[in-house]
Amino acid sequence: MKVRGILGALVLVAATSGELVGQTALGWGGYYCDRWLEDHPYGTSWSSVSDAVRSQSHWIFGYLSASGYTYQRVSGILDPAGVMNIDDAITKWVTKYCQSRPGDTIERAARSLVEYLGEGGR
Repeated sequence: MKVRGILGALVLVAATSGELVGQTALGWGGYYCDRWLEDHPYGTSWSSVSDAVRSQSHWIFGYLSASGYTYQRVSGILDPAGVMNIDDAITKWVTKYCQSRPGDTIERAARSLVEYLGEGGR
């Protein structure tokens, strides 16, 4: 009985934390886009962000990799002229997405990027 009460309290705390959404995504994918926007001011280049912020972007890179997207394939769509650092291109795409949908999760932003890439950038 005592264990059930402790588990109930933990579930209540987790449900009211406000940080994570009730998603199945692990790690950063369960956070809202508004958190991404706090950590990724628009126009910030990849080389000037902290390691903690890079971990959010790495989550996106892992999502793309798991979806079958290679560096060359992503680069060809997001930066066909080959003038940008692809890490910056991906981060800027997600930032623009999150600016228009701050209530979405980072996982949803990554899924939208996969859909965008699947349509050849159209």
